[in-house]
Amino acid sequence: MFFNLWSSPEEPKPERVPLPLQALDRCSVCESQRKLRLCANCGERLYCSNRCQKVDWPTHKNVCGETDRIELRSFYPFLALIIEQFHSSVALEGHPALNRVIVGGPKQIRQANGTACTVISLGDPVSFDELAKKPEAWWPRYPSPIDARRLRDRITREGNALLINTAICIALLAELYTTTSDADAKRQDWQFHHRTRLTVRSCPIADFGIMAGSVSGPSIGRLAYYDTQAKSTTYGQDPNDHYWIYFTTIRGEVLYLDCGLYTLSPGDVLKADPYVADHLTERFTLIPAFLRDSVVRKTMANIHTERSRTSVLKNAEVFEALMRNQRDFERENGALYSQFMQGISGKETSARDKRLITPFVQVTRAQIRANLLNARWKAYPPEPTLVSDMYDLIRPPSSSSVKQVNAVFAGWQEALKKIEEGETRGRRTGTKQH
Repeated sequence: MFFNLWSSPEEPKPERVPLPLQALDRCSVCESQRKLRLCANCGERLYCSNRCQKVDWPTHKNVCGETDRIELRSFYPFLALIIEQFHSSVALEGHPALNRVIVGGPKQIRQANGTACTVISLGDPVSFDELAKKPEAWWPRYPSPIDARRLRDRITREGNALLINTAICIALLAELYTTTSDADAKRQDWQFHHRTRLTVRSCPIADFGIMAGSVSGPSIGRLAYYDTQAKSTTYGQDPNDHYWIYFTTIRGEVLYLDCGLYTLSPGDVLKADPYVADHLTERFTLIPAFLRDSVVRKTMANIHTERSRTSVLKNAEVFEALMRNQRDFERENGALYSQFMQGISGKETSARDKRLITPFVQVTRAQIRANLLNARWKAYPPEPTLVSDMYDLIRPPSSSSVKQVNAVFAGWQEALKKIEEGETRGRRTGTKQH
């Protein structure tokens, strides 16, 4: 669906990764731990005084150069938008609950271990086109269009967290952390004037990668699918087998970026409008994303439990992939990425994920590359605009809620019209729309 975005007119040279500073702990010259400050130009060398900086300059000047510092809190919605595209494209391949009629309605149950589960009964096949055009074709007894859309969004965004997060991290490494001001390491197919790095409140990122673990809390619930024909149940996304991206600053702060929570716990979403570029043609108005930083940590209980942490920025296997040229990319690098995912999950990578990981990396690299070359990130707001789940905002369709929706995000007039028509039909037939 998005795989035609990748293009490379020339055979690129092997890329190397100049690792950023790992800690804000000692002077690069005398190893003093007092009054430390970063090189103002590149942000990748640490000094305790002007004297040490002057002493180091004959060596440092060969690699020092202006660095574009991209604030993670401003940039992560763009990554969330890419993730949203991937969820939609994978769902088109055929989630079992998106090509079968829903029988009755979802049933909330409490499992023996005390966790919540929503069971959805599946009946006869239904085409994806019918699903998109007529909610009643997919869910004949849906309470309202809002309920049908919310459920469809939860299913569409289900799973694939390890696959998608791996593609995001590898692309960030390839497109941001191979950029350099070193004149001997210029890239052939495109070229920045200086390096680009992620920061958090002007503090450089020292590491990033993937965390594996679980999420838990009163709002966390799992989907399950009951096949009425085969008389069997299949469980959906497992909150105890969850994956998200971590970022660590040189000061030691760890941030979580989790764009895979919506299926388990629909909540706040962010407005996608500032991040949608010309080459992103999908109709994404609101997208789920959760960034846990020091500010959120003070106000919100942690729902994540870390089981393991795997760096991408320092991973030798991924480095090996970046050292390959384009001709070897798909076959050999795909195998390396699959091994990387298997090492995180402890399970054999599925045939589908093996097939998708390389195109996902390519597409993500192309989108990040276009963003950097056109400096789109410079126009992003310092913080994204977060709003409550749209379905909570537009239910019920009273005059006040309609005004609120129109003020918060444009483009939903058609959805509101359908809701009002449903209310009218309900009054005519004597039934109540919820």
